[in-house]
Amino acid sequence: MVYHVRAFHGGFMEDLQHRYARLILETMVRIQEGDALSINTEDITLPFAKLLAAMASEITMQPVNIVVMKHGQPQGVIPVEPIEHDVLRPQPTGAAMLRIVDTENWNWKEPEDLAAACADLVQLQRYEHLAEPLIFDRRIAVPWAVVHVPGPNWTKHLLGEDNHEDALWNLLQDIWKLDEEQADKAWDNQIQLLHYRKRLLESLHIERLLFRTQGTELSVGVAANAHWEGGLQTLPSGRSFISSLPLEELFIAADRTTAKGVLTATRPMNLFGEQVLGATFTVQNGEVIAWNAEHGKHLLDAYFKIDAGARHVGELALADENTAISRAIDRYGVSLLDRHRTTRIRFGAANPACLDAGAEIDNEEQLQSRTTFNISNVVCDCPIGDGGLVVTAVTSKGDEIVLMEHGVFID
Repeated sequence: MVYHVRAFHGGFMEDLQHRYARLILETMVRIQEGDALSINTEDITLPFAKLLAAMASEITMQPVNIVVMKHGQPQGVIPVEPIEHDVLRPQPTGAAMLRIVDTENWNWKEPEDLAAACADLVQLQRYEHLAEPLIFDRRIAVPWAVVHVPGPNWTKHLLGEDNHEDALWNLLQDIWKLDEEQADKAWDNQIQLLHYRKRLLESLHIERLLFRTQGTELSVGVAANAHWEGGLQTLPSGRSFISSLPLEELFIAADRTTAKGVLTATRPMNLFGEQVLGATFTVQNGEVIAWNAEHGKHLLDAYFKIDAGARHVGELALADENTAISRAIDRYGVSLLDRHRTTRIRFGAANPACLDAGAEIDNEEQLQSRTTFNISNVVCDCPIGDGGLVVTAVTSKGDEIVLMEHGVFID
């Protein structure tokens, strides 16, 4: 299939990339004068990194360092100086970090040796299955963000061999709200909506969530010492940032022993560069005990063998149906986009960001013994949202409160 797009002449594409760069700098990392910005990039995305650096240096009045990476290893640093003379330059007062994801050299197809890939942390990371590191000193020091830039390989994998990367830019500009006159205000409105929902979820003191739709009847407890995450992130210094776009979901760690029932994937699942289609799962005592798929079952077989935690439900995420990202296509091929398509269940590790700041946890052994967080080296998301999904919260008082109907929040 060829995706029909607007006629993108050079000037329009240049303007679109400038708008994306401004969104990253001003809305995501929210850089300010005095910040020392560092940008990690591969060779393929170096032109966009240079655009970001040139724009950022005029805001920060500081040099921007572009760190050129190759297979995860730094190869060199390119400093980009602001145009203003040194005498006008203030002293550095802060810092920020950006990482441009290299989707052009990703493993877009199943590895020849699947078993070897499951045992290789580097390959698991390239397939986006490696879990977040367990960092117990969770004091994030600086604003940071991870961004994606459309390229030919990502476009062909997602949209077909006959499509130019303009087609992917066309698709993503709507999702990133680049076609709106005031994208920053649009995202601020979304942040406020998620903040309202998060406060509501926290106030309910939820002990368990019930998910019901065709093919899914699942009950999952919420982990002890866990809180809801998603939306704007705030540093101890008071500075805020958005680590990735779009923003649709709110998520929390699951109690690793409580999930029970059945669930059916409503969209393709990404596993080892391929799509798993029509996947179904039976869960008991928090663990997947049976699974099947119309296509890609062998990938699920391989994933669930990686470690003991891979078969447990680790995370629960709520996101509306019928949003720009859920309407466009069934999958985007990258986790930071796909996870916002709809409500999802994560098999594998719980995100350590959900751990309460007051929890006195210093290592993995304490996390395992003092909380009900699931521990695993890997993660895999199963989308379960659709137009029939109903999500009900069971509170600590035993009350049942419907949070979502027809796949969307009841605000």
